[in-house]
Amino acid sequence: MTGRGLLWALVIAAAALPQAPPDAHAASAAKLVDEAREKLAAGDTAGAAASAGAAVAAAHEAHDLLAERGAALCVGEVLGSAPSASGATSILGPEQAELAVAVLGALDPEHLGAFVSSHDLAVRLVYAATERGETIHAQAAADALAKTAASAGTGRGIAALARYAHGVAVRETDTAAADADFAFALDAAVKEKWIDLASHAGTELAWLRIAGEDVKPADAVLRRVAKLFDGDVAADSVSAWTRAVQARAQPGQEALTAIVSEASLRCRPSVATPTVQTVRSGKSKATEFGRAFKRGSSKTRLVEVARDGTGFRLERCFDPRSTKTLFERSCSETHDEDGLIVATRGAEVALADARTENYDDYGVGRKSLDDQIETRVAPVLGGGNGPPRAWYPLGRGESWSLTKGGMIRIE
Repeated sequence: MTGRGLLWALVIAAAALPQAPPDAHAASAAKLVDEAREKLAAGDTAGAAASAGAAVAAAHEAHDLLAERGAALCVGEVLGSAPSASGATSILGPEQAELAVAVLGALDPEHLGAFVSSHDLAVRLVYAATERGETIHAQAAADALAKTAASAGTGRGIAALARYAHGVAVRETDTAAADADFAFALDAAVKEKWIDLASHAGTELAWLRIAGEDVKPADAVLRRVAKLFDGDVAADSVSAWTRAVQARAQPGQEALTAIVSEASLRCRPSVATPTVQTVRSGKSKATEFGRAFKRGSSKTRLVEVARDGTGFRLERCFDPRSTKTLFERSCSETHDEDGLIVATRGAEVALADARTENYDDYGVGRKSLDDQIETRVAPVLGGGNGPPRAWYPLGRGESWSLTKGGMIRIE
């Protein structure tokens, strides 16, 4: 056989070999998404939530960012099928909380997710408990946050959130432990200006310290929180603190509710701003992120956001590389790094979206089943017209980074 003939024989033999199947976990995620939507259509919302959570977990196992995005949209759709909290879209409604627990149960607390993460769902559950003056689901949230906080690369913010959640879980059975937990969380939140944690932990601590008719200890705690509500404050943060205090206030405690009212009048409530679109790939269909996503391994770092004394430093790690400074604003702001969209909110960071293709000239995404689903994502998950967002609080000097495989790390 000639050399050329041998070469062709080898090519034909290689073609006859069985091809490597796609990643089993990614394939499982897609199958579970279909399963979740079938259950949702049939009215089995609890089953849909469990399947959607399992889909996210499978995408996490696959280290597949785009598979997680698809599964996250499904989670948002499932939670969006349940009623929002009465008069509020920034808090889980009771039925949404039940579905969130089902999703939470399927996730690995030690994995920091890009779009859906165990710690983020746990925080939403325990914040809702505080804002309603109850402890329902607090234990499940506390258990999940404790496991996350014990993992490497999770940061000081999640550690403080875990203490607060534990306090909510035990406040009716161990007031001394709850007091220590809330005090720790409040001290950390005031130091780092984590406004939402401060208002929730501070409210819990204030009412825990009320002794009979003596409200002076509670007054002192609430005034510490009120100092953070000065200047530009997100409207959702003002509403959340107001709900939490009103859920506990008793007749004769008007002086305490007045502290919150005065603080809300003193601050300037702000709302989310439009996406800041900084770079576009001309007329190319693919975004710069989309082209970069085809290169490197799952460990390739895509973006890093570091918090310093005045704001954030955002470094895009794919070509063309860029670094910019972002102001620390209380309202949600999104920054489109040519397909990779990062959001900041106060001292928190989240991945807002990851699009491998450009929008059209009118700023509207290409219509597909994916786009239709996005319009039904529960507003409480913070995605707006996009996938849910998993928020990460950063302490000063800490950084948040995202890899191609969807791995988040706080350092």
